[in-house]
Amino acid sequence: MVNGHFRGKVYTKSVEILEDGRLEGEVSAGEFTIQKGGVFLGNSKNVTAEEVVTIDSVTKITASQNNSDKGNDKKGKVEQCA
Repeated sequence: MVNGHFRGKVYTKSVEILEDGRLEGEVSAGEFTIQKGGVFLGNSKNVTAEEVVTIDSVTKITASQNNSDKGNDKKGKVEQCA
């Protein structure tokens, strides 16, 4: 789930950009959902479950307050769900 600003490459079974989310980059996913108000700038590729590597742990990333204060990024969260 993306509910904030994320820039980079994403390889996963499914991606959802929420209403306040913005994803810039490359997405390789089996399912790709963008809620009304969400923004996607980049390239996407549909992949099968067999092409996605399963990881043992999940990392939650929260944007730092300093980044948000620069006016470049919205304060938000990016989560990877198995």
